[in-house]
Amino acid sequence: MAVSLTAITLNGSPLLLYFLVAPMVIGFAIGYPTLLTLYAASVGEDEQGWVMGISIALFTVGSASISLIGGGLMAIDPRLPFTAGIVSLVIALIFIFTLWRQDDIQALDDAGT
Repeated sequence: MAVSLTAITLNGSPLLLYFLVAPMVIGFAIGYPTLLTLYAASVGEDEQGWVMGISIALFTVGSASISLIGGGLMAIDPRLPFTAGIVSLVIALIFIFTLWRQDDIQALDDAGT
């Protein structure tokens, strides 16, 4: 997703954007249900509704706040929200590579498969 977002930011051709957006959307389409699956695997069946409700609410709050912040960043420079997205994705990858090696996270991943 970070590579796709970087290509979108550096691109000058409007027609090429249609092809550059596809990998980013596919990455989100894979990542979102994967995270929801990990959350669901972290609790028993009696707590599924609560965990999924909170998870979706937090994703919604995150999406809304990013939309508001993105609008403010775009007022400064039209490419600034994309740059912030690239930085955020790189930070997320760093967290994934460092935190997902812990035993409790690996147990959740193993339970999902």
